[in-house]
Amino acid sequence: MPYFSKFPLMGYTANNNIDYDVVTDITRRGALSNQIKANFSVYDEYDIKDGETPEHVSHKFYDTTDYHWVILLLNDVIDPRYEWVMPQDVLYRYCESKYADAFAIHHYVDIDTDLIVDSDFPGATSVSNYQYEEALNETRRRIKILKPEYITGIAAEFDRLINE
Repeated sequence: MPYFSKFPLMGYTANNNIDYDVVTDITRRGALSNQIKANFSVYDEYDIKDGETPEHVSHKFYDTTDYHWVILLLNDVIDPRYEWVMPQDVLYRYCESKYADAFAIHHYVDIDTDLIVDSDFPGATSVSNYQYEEALNETRRRIKILKPEYITGIAAEFDRLINE
């Protein structure tokens, strides 16, 4: 079931018209509590494989794509286009559009500690914009997966909260 199908409907008018349309109330926002996110006993960790979408992962763990939104919420992903692991070709196009030169120097790191340093620091090595974005992309690979025995309870609680 699509995520927004759970949201209530509302009347919407444009330009102070007396006529209105019935639309989904997308101004509501649901979130999983920090208590759940911090409770290691309710989730497992999983490394996303290249090309896997939230829907693929949902199907893999819950036998349905309907719970992709739980995976996104549990991992604080607001925009899956840029906050989910990007395949290499998409990452490259993203870098090309974000930076004037994807391979220009983004910053320098100390080769021994990997800490950001000035360019003249002994042992400094350059990190390109692409290398920076690639490393950031890799940090998104490990995600939390709510254990299947908790999924229906979380979904029911979300339905209740979103419709209050």
